[in-house]
Amino acid sequence: MLALVLSGILVTTQNGTELARESWRDDGAVVTSDVSVMGQKASFAIDRKRHNLHIEQGGQQIDVPIPSDGAALPNLDWAAYAVVAEQFKGASTPTSLRVVLGPNRVLAATVTVKPGAGGAREVTLAVGAREIHVTVDKSGAVVHGASPTDAIEVKPGTSAAAPPVRRAPPAGVVEEPFELENHG
Repeated sequence: MLALVLSGILVTTQNGTELARESWRDDGAVVTSDVSVMGQKASFAIDRKRHNLHIEQGGQQIDVPIPSDGAALPNLDWAAYAVVAEQFKGASTPTSLRVVLGPNRVLAATVTVKPGAGGAREVTLAVGAREIHVTVDKSGAVVHGASPTDAIEVKPGTSAAAPPVRRAPPAGVVEEPFELENHG
């Protein structure tokens, strides 16, 4: 069986100005994100099976365990919300969790995951008075995010270096090129 691999670019803006850019990849077992903020770079890998957050930054590497009632949500790693949407898919009312930001950085929060249009899931994370809203499409990709109190918005971006998302066709399906006339 072929694994579905998703990848893309997410761009974080604050008041309309680009703040960060994230290149992410999700192979179903590990979500990997490379985040660039004002010339600084960090890499995050969330291993679903090992319940581990691996961080690489400034030449240092560290592994941080994720508690069973928790989720890894490093700052500006928006692809991590796909894991939250999956892990807490039954959280139709606010559900407590521990948010792992990094080593020795754990916050109490609540999460709600509700069905959205076209099979999407709407994730709301509340940490104190701050709420973060994220939409994860039916394939498991983050397609929008916002932190209204911080004037932050996240949308998919483009990059010449970003590989296109390629999905294998279902068994028995053969791909063939075709032409379509559009009448101008």
